[in-house]
Amino acid sequence: VRVDLPDGAFEAVVTIVTSERAGEDSKKRWILGVNVHQISDADQERLDNYLQKRGKDEPVIISE
Repeated sequence: VRVDLPDGAFEAVVTIVTSERAGEDSKKRWILGVNVHQISDADQERLDNYLQKRGKDEPVIISE
């Protein structure tokens, strides 16, 4: 997958664990729960930084 974050995109190989279609009519989007199998060190750092910043503003649930 490729995920666009405010500080840049990252790519990873994932397995989808859960999926849900949320939103109203034309604004619906997918919410996915995934297990990450492969991600570069630079992309992992970018993702970690994003989640730390996001956790301060709006907590994100992460499970392993």
